[in-house]
Amino acid sequence: MVRTIVEHLQEKIQYLEKQLARKTKEIAMLRGAIDASWVGITIADGDGKCLMLNSSHHRITGLDPVTHIGKSYAKIENELNNISCNMEVVRQGRAVHIEQELGTGRRYMVYGTPYSDTDNGRRYIVCNLVDDIEVNRSKQELNLKGKIAEAERLVQQELLDKEQIGRNIIHRSIKMRKVLERCIRIAPFDSTVMLLGESGTGKELLADYIVAQSCRKDRPFIKVNCAAIPEALLESELFGYEAGSFTSARPQGKRGLFEIADKGTVMLDEISEMPLNLQSKLLRFLQEKEIFHIGGNNPIKVNVRIIAATNQDLEALVKAKKFRRDLYYRLNVVPIIVPPLRERKEDIPLLIYHFLCMYNERYNLKRQLSFDVIEYIRHKEFEGNVRELQNTIERILLLAPENVISLVDIIELFDLSSAEDGESRIKGLKCIMDEFERNILNSCLKQCATITQASVLLGISQPTLSRKLAHHKLSAGVKKDALAARE
Repeated sequence: MVRTIVEHLQEKIQYLEKQLARKTKEIAMLRGAIDASWVGITIADGDGKCLMLNSSHHRITGLDPVTHIGKSYAKIENELNNISCNMEVVRQGRAVHIEQELGTGRRYMVYGTPYSDTDNGRRYIVCNLVDDIEVNRSKQELNLKGKIAEAERLVQQELLDKEQIGRNIIHRSIKMRKVLERCIRIAPFDSTVMLLGESGTGKELLADYIVAQSCRKDRPFIKVNCAAIPEALLESELFGYEAGSFTSARPQGKRGLFEIADKGTVMLDEISEMPLNLQSKLLRFLQEKEIFHIGGNNPIKVNVRIIAATNQDLEALVKAKKFRRDLYYRLNVVPIIVPPLRERKEDIPLLIYHFLCMYNERYNLKRQLSFDVIEYIRHKEFEGNVRELQNTIERILLLAPENVISLVDIIELFDLSSAEDGESRIKGLKCIMDEFERNILNSCLKQCATITQASVLLGISQPTLSRKLAHHKLSAGVKKDALAARE
């Protein structure tokens, strides 16, 4: 009988030990979950005495948990001269939410909820605290992600839409739209076109587009780089020659490129590099629509449309007597100025995505750029324009160590190309970061009406923002509100 009771008690003890271990594990799990929460959490008893607060509460507010646990929130109210959400729940006996602001200028939304423990009948108060700065920062990140996603969608839509203006020319800026509209208007006519713009802006791509929209699209289209062909050969290449015209001439003679392109189009790229003696022959061809072979006496009628292009200031060359004035006026019938990339920065994210997709497919990669990388690239000055941007994206994709490319990777890649020793690399990195930070501050100040708004948008305190503005010698350009004035 006694043995049976002892065995029963042992089984009961084992059962209770298992239950206790399970409850202990559950409590540890709940404490860990509360402590890992991104939201600040406090638990108080029914009278408003602090029983527990998690690490996020300390991270957000900076308040020491050791000094708070066991203290009444009524006393904490008096110390901080601020309303406590816990005490508001005690006073009103219901769930409340309030906005709090500490002396540091940071704002918080606090949600307090009362509940009762059904086992012992005790009342407790749970408050959830959210930092407005972190919320705004998250909103900014989500907005930026949304903008990039929208940009990607627009690129795909433009590439797939065959009727879209300039469908093969990635753009979003008004300036490029106007350039393309001008190309469309002039494309059906045979008038001479002059494409003016810096190197790498896409003049050759625009020439392709003009020809594709013209009635000569199914005829020959020949591109001639006047700077790439030696002066001694350029004349024979363009106009051709008769048999026996000079020592190395072919016995049967040779047709020139103008003659080969009959009823089609010839693009004379880098027209500013054409020698003066050839300029006079080109002028006669434009006026008479006929050419003479070298060593020949018979005129040959040729129907060719001319598209000229240059990255030089032809007017200045005319004044310097390095380019014929009459030829300049003959070529400059319809001038189209292609804007540099720095004047159409809104095109950069679309171009980045286009080149990213192109090189990922070409090299069988799966590289992605983080949003701060896109912002960093967007603020860079590309003297080589679209061509330099394209080469930059290719270099980044090939040299980056990870599939997701961060700002640190980009800065190292840019810096290594211009620095040789460790000291110069560190100096270059600091300059790059300063330039990036200055651009971000400038952009933020244009969007905000007050210092407080700017600090919230950037996710930093107002004193930190003031120090950064002073470091970069920037004028805030916004009015300090009452809160900023107190600080």
